[in-house]
Amino acid sequence: MANSAHVYQARSGKWYASFHHPIVREGTVGKKIHRSLNVSDEGEARRLEMQINELLLMADRSASQLPTRTDAEGKYAAPVVGAFFDCMTPAPIDYRALRDELMPLPPRSEEGRTCPRIVFVGGTGVGKSRLIHHLLNTAKENFPMRGAGRTTVADTEILVDQVEYGAVVTFYSKNEVREVLRENVLEACVFARDNSDRQKIALKLLVDSGSRFRFNFVLGELPVPVGPQGVVVDESDEDDDDSDAIETGNGNMDATGHRLERLNEFIDEIKAISKEAYERAREELNPQNKKEDEPVVEEWWTQYADKKMVEALVEEILGDMERSLEVACGSGGWPDSLVITPSSNREEFFNKLGPYYQNSRNLFGKLVTPLVQGLWVKGNFAVGESANSLQRCVLFDGQGLDHDNKDLINSHRVIPPEMTAKFDDADAICLVDRSVPAMVGQIPRLFSEIAVRGHLRKLALVFTRFEEVSAPDLNAAGKRDKVLNEVAGAIRSLQTLPERERMIFERTLDQRAFFLSKLNKATIGTNQSFTRSQLEALKLRIASSVVPLSPPARRPIYNEYRVARAVADAVEQFRSNWSTDQLQAYHWKIMEALTNWIGNARADGYPKMGLYPAQALGINLIVSLSREIDSPEKWIPSDPLNEEEKAEILNDVRRSISRDVSELCKRSLIRDPRSVEWLPAYRDISGTGSKKIRARKVARILEDRASPPNEGLGGFAKEIWAIVSRASAGTETITDGR
Repeated sequence: MANSAHVYQARSGKWYASFHHPIVREGTVGKKIHRSLNVSDEGEARRLEMQINELLLMADRSASQLPTRTDAEGKYAAPVVGAFFDCMTPAPIDYRALRDELMPLPPRSEEGRTCPRIVFVGGTGVGKSRLIHHLLNTAKENFPMRGAGRTTVADTEILVDQVEYGAVVTFYSKNEVREVLRENVLEACVFARDNSDRQKIALKLLVDSGSRFRFNFVLGELPVPVGPQGVVVDESDEDDDDSDAIETGNGNMDATGHRLERLNEFIDEIKAISKEAYERAREELNPQNKKEDEPVVEEWWTQYADKKMVEALVEEILGDMERSLEVACGSGGWPDSLVITPSSNREEFFNKLGPYYQNSRNLFGKLVTPLVQGLWVKGNFAVGESANSLQRCVLFDGQGLDHDNKDLINSHRVIPPEMTAKFDDADAICLVDRSVPAMVGQIPRLFSEIAVRGHLRKLALVFTRFEEVSAPDLNAAGKRDKVLNEVAGAIRSLQTLPERERMIFERTLDQRAFFLSKLNKATIGTNQSFTRSQLEALKLRIASSVVPLSPPARRPIYNEYRVARAVADAVEQFRSNWSTDQLQAYHWKIMEALTNWIGNARADGYPKMGLYPAQALGINLIVSLSREIDSPEKWIPSDPLNEEEKAEILNDVRRSISRDVSELCKRSLIRDPRSVEWLPAYRDISGTGSKKIRARKVARILEDRASPPNEGLGGFAKEIWAIVSRASAGTETITDGR
């Protein structure tokens, strides 16, 4: 048989299968699949091998002969069906659509009732989750989860209404988790080569370098070392989120049992892979043990890791996680979603929801929180807190900025696309920041992006930790003015902010800003009158944020040539930022991972490092076009009556352009060339010279797909002009004869 499966036994005694997929391609060959068969008996492994070969034979003859996945599940074993069909997803999963299908969002306005949608954004550790706790009265339940030992921050959507408590949970796909684990295994191998500390090796294996995925929540952890005077030494939680994180204990409840044994087996395998890979690399890259060749070995030796050993270990760990998911969800296999049965009993509901969002170290080994991509929760929250309790609304929470990406080149930093995608659907955007220091880090970048995307009208600024403002001679109002003056200064320094928007925002800054103290407490005390009044004012703003918009009576007209120049400037800057030289500044593993994640349709970029090429081009274009949008050639049928009306109309244009340009960039740079260019850039390039070759290939993909008006037919620029024309609600153009 030309294409057949190969089964092999790992050191653990488990059997695995590998084969080239006949349909899913990587460059010129089929995608190489490695999967656990979940058996230790050779006879059973050979039986499953025959089932895989039967599917391969059908696919080789004709893809039309293949059964559907549903039909295959009735004929073949689950490991066989998973190995063959899991990788056939054509695009990244739309988790939001999946949740909405199971529990749809309510309309904004229905039977005289409004339901505003509020997005919370900001940095990590500024108090977004604390604020939501007080809005919902859920500090007792620690929902949404917060704490220094946080894991992947799942997208969280919360409906506040007089309804029973209920939830939908969506999980990262098995393929996505598999890829993160593979990277963790290799990083742990690098660490293990010069380090014998088993506890630290385990952390490298279970907690990814960006601290987004903390698989020790699921698999447990080795006992934390105890230092002098019995002080617990734990370096796993360097990133401080909140001062009173809900974490107790010194390791998981099963530390002396099966989980501890499994972790030690994983560490032994890591050490073996590391040792063999380094020795193999030295033999090939530095056979004569020359000192000048040693740096080459140090950079590239992980490429010599035995792929079968790596894949077998990944599948072993993944299998343990899958069993935990099956226990938690009562499912057979890796679920894509779970519906929590509605209940009027709040305590009962949160007990059911707990394994999917909690982070208490006492529960390590029982949680599946790191595998959760999103939560869609509804219920009768915040009952009886005050006369002005939070009204019917939907709150959106998610990962904060500056969570990772510390090594990212500054010109590559973008606001994550999953965050900006929420802006269009929001009626209000609450940007949460510390009072001291305010508007630092990525917050000004976020503020500017909200503005150039046309959403400044929706923005409210919430400043937490107001008690930390150091000004003994000032009362609360004086301290408030002190912070607002600093914020106004930071806003004036933003070069990308449209001048008209800046002036209008400064005039209304006092109405948009809210200051809160001591949110780390479970309740806001009666002696915190200032914070209580500010929180009530914020609730009122949320309740009134649904504003019906009437079609504009006037529309702006733009000059196509000036728009083309704006596009040319943005594309030129993007090409410079994403040039071969810039991309070569990253370690070869990052460029390999970028092409892997995009080429294999796991995401539209490399989430672990925050590298999103299409998002980067999109914001370049949006910023450049925003400047042009601010100065139309003319208005029809007449000029706006005042600056406020003009700003409202232009922001409508910005929002439309932002949405459509972002989609155009994703389609042009990522989705269209996904299988024909990004996949070969991943699989067809290897070896010690691959760093420069792959960087050059990525830069070329981006350069070819984002063309300025003066190259080729200028198709990309023409599409952007069509977007601008649609956004201004007309097709009239102005040319100046050039």
